[in-house]
Amino acid sequence: MPDERIGNTTEHHPLYTSGGTVTTDPPLRSSEDIELQSLARLPYSMRRAYAWLGLLTGLSVVSLGLLAGFTISLRQENKQLQQQLASLNAYKAQIDQVNTLETRITTLEAQSAGINQNIGVIRQQVPKDLPTQLKNIQGNIASMQSNLQRVESNTVTRQQMEQRIQQALQTLNNPTTPSVRVIPTTPKPPSVKR
Repeated sequence: MPDERIGNTTEHHPLYTSGGTVTTDPPLRSSEDIELQSLARLPYSMRRAYAWLGLLTGLSVVSLGLLAGFTISLRQENKQLQQQLASLNAYKAQIDQVNTLETRITTLEAQSAGINQNIGVIRQQVPKDLPTQLKNIQGNIASMQSNLQRVESNTVTRQQMEQRIQQALQTLNNPTTPSVRVIPTTPKPPSVKR
């Protein structure tokens, strides 16, 4: 007895012609019907093996899809970690620059305190005709101290800072020369000839 799910293969279907006669022909079987019939004839264990094989194939495809997604996710996370690492390195470089500037400021403040002490000693030893020069020197030192206090907010190159200190020290070492007030200048950009 044929399987009812597949259909009765011995059944004939009537065909009507224009003359009113009825003929019956066996139905044309498609490749799917033939495949279903061959599957119906297979033993139960073979069908079970095919089912397991199909299940394992499906699971393999799903596993490959999951692995591909996981790989893409790991690549994206790796890119994000590299960007964060670059940001952290840049931040560390900025912190190192700030620490270097703080060390320079501390050194300059110590030098300024030593200069102030030297001024007190010079006041006691110089003749009375030099108070004007000392006042000018003090004005230069006060200007230098205010410039040092603005280092944190203004960007000053190392070369500019060294020039200011050398000018102040030259003024202190040569008290007979007229004092020159140190005025910070910014370099002018070179002119472009057209």
